[in-house]
Amino acid sequence: MKQFLFVVTVILFISCNSAENKTIDLKRETVNKNPVADYSEKVPDVLNKDWVFKVQLFETDSTFVYTLRTNYKAIDYDQKIRYPNLGYLPRPALKKGFYDKTVMVGFLDEKGKFMDYKMVYVLDEEVGIRGVKKYTVKEGE
Repeated sequence: MKQFLFVVTVILFISCNSAENKTIDLKRETVNKNPVADYSEKVPDVLNKDWVFKVQLFETDSTFVYTLRTNYKAIDYDQKIRYPNLGYLPRPALKKGFYDKTVMVGFLDEKGKFMDYKMVYVLDEEVGIRGVKKYTVKEGE
């Protein structure tokens, strides 16, 4: 009986310390200075053919916070984006939106599926950003 209890205790100890229970550091040791995701398209303009609509995501020293940098014609716009902690490292991604001059800001889930999070848009020559979905984690059910 003692051997059985010992084996059960060892199995429980190993399962409680498995990789699934791994915590994620909230601070990065090294910050990548290059964009981790970017999207760019030319803006048709008679006077300036070099203008673009560009959206980029940059790492910060916080694991779940990224800098969203947007450029439209001569307008530069920076904002911090906080990704949800879903139990795995965020994999930020960008994709073209459904409408003209829109970009979907999101992340790839554990299976590599793009998850919408925010939308960057240009409306009446002004840059804006708005949330499109919220994500939460419910504990223990």
